[in-house]
Amino acid sequence: MAERVGIVGVGLMGQAFAHHLLRAGFAVQGFDVDAKRMDELAKRGGIPVDSPAAAARGVRWLLTSLPTSEIVRDAVLGPEGIAEGAAAGTILADATTSRPQDSERLGAELAGGFRDESELFAGPFVEPLLSAIRGGREQRPA
Repeated sequence: MAERVGIVGVGLMGQAFAHHLLRAGFAVQGFDVDAKRMDELAKRGGIPVDSPAAAARGVRWLLTSLPTSEIVRDAVLGPEGIAEGAAAGTILADATTSRPQDSERLGAELAGGFRDESELFAGPFVEPLLSAIRGGREQRPA
């Protein structure tokens, strides 16, 4: 059985992540508010789910790729959010263009969860070229 990865936000960047993860043999379960994006995910072989919480269930790795910090916050802490579905030890990487202070605040609210600040550079989207720059405190869940 393939390892599952969750993605919240399967727009342009999220679809590129899903495409390459699926090609690498991962099972990808994803959520987006846009039904067309969910259909595209299914056509690629991904598993559309009905909420950010559902995208987080049963995965070790979860990626958010959303338009703003505010949307990330709602996807994580809101009703049916990631925090409701994620198990202890889930690793969350945020590929959103967001303000560092918002990431800090969200990380603090997650109370002890590992927070990963990631800047991702991808291109072109059909090639598996992805570089990541990671920052933040070295803090892992117990």
